[in-house]
Amino acid sequence: MEVESIDRFIHPVTISFDGAIFAAILGLIVNGVSAWILGDNSHHSHDHRGFACW
Repeated sequence: MEVESIDRFIHPVTISFDGAIFAAILGLIVNGVSAWILGDNSHHSHDHRGFACW
């Protein structure tokens, strides 16, 4: 695997930027929606002192 990595570093392959940009934008949208869904959960506590802390 290291040999192939070095070979690709020396002889880089052409990247399809259209596909890469599409994947990046899709990833940002999915992460944004996930953060929006999970982000408004401020009604819980991070106080774990009652759990096995003798």
